[in-house]
Amino acid sequence: MGKILIIEDENDIAQLLKVNLSKQNWDIEIANDGYSAVKTILNNKPNLILLDLGLPYLEGDMVISLFNEKKLTNDIPVIIMSAKPEEEIKKAQQKIGAKTYIKKPIDFEKLIDLIKKNI
Repeated sequence: MGKILIIEDENDIAQLLKVNLSKQNWDIEIANDGYSAVKTILNNKPNLILLDLGLPYLEGDMVISLFNEKKLTNDIPVIIMSAKPEEEIKKAQQKIGAKTYIKKPIDFEKLIDLIKKNI
């Protein structure tokens, strides 16, 4: 079992992820924007982060970049979730040092496999 932080601004997607991932006995937290993600990471450090890039107020890659600068999230695996073009996702992945990414719409079996490999 591990703690997973879902950083996703679309509540329907976040809840669907939570329901499906909770079935794997992972402890799931949700942050709906960059600021609440920062607060959650500081107060309850997760074992893995599922990151949407397009967040309100503070973009997803900026959240992780801020923590990486302070060496606070370097040991936390990050999986990017995005519907953006693959080139943009790969650029963000490289920028923040994310382990991997998954395209939206999300294939839950693939996502669960990626989490198990990285948690």
